[in-house]
Amino acid sequence: ALPIYKTFIQESGIQFTELEEKVLQFHLSNLEYACGSNLYQVSARSWDHNEFFAQFSGDHTLLTSGYSPIMDKLAEGLDIRLNCPVKTVDYTGEVGQVTTADGTVWTAQKVLVAVPLAMLQKGAIQFNPPLPEKKLKAINSLGAGVIEKVALQFPYRFWDSKIEGADRKS
Repeated sequence: ALPIYKTFIQESGIQFTELEEKVLQFHLSNLEYACGSNLYQVSARSWDHNEFFAQFSGDHTLLTSGYSPIMDKLAEGLDIRLNCPVKTVDYTGEVGQVTTADGTVWTAQKVLVAVPLAMLQKGAIQFNPPLPEKKLKAINSLGAGVIEKVALQFPYRFWDSKIEGADRKS
């Protein structure tokens, strides 16, 4: 439990039932989830920013089997290689060059780097030219929690409203 919470309980003398305690812990956990951070790192001014900026309005659905079906569909026809650790990304020429740990060089018109933040922070991938100082500063100032939220916005509803977990906001 949070030290502030413990102090509050001690000083107020409030006694919660087991059920009340579970409900409170659920709400604290949900708040951390909504904020994407440990409550120690959440601004007292902005913790409820979602109340003022409705981010998930309109038609929506819950992906009960995860994001894999979307990624699989988006990946159709693409040459995606797994278990090929990237060592360098060179974007000095007309095409990008990616060199993997085994020395294989891949070329492409565009290179999309989507790796865990820690990989960038550790400098596991060498960029040529080096990433701009502004980007490095941003990379090194970010933290990561244990929960990640992903929201995808589409210009129109393309999924069947009869899909399990889908609902329509009235």
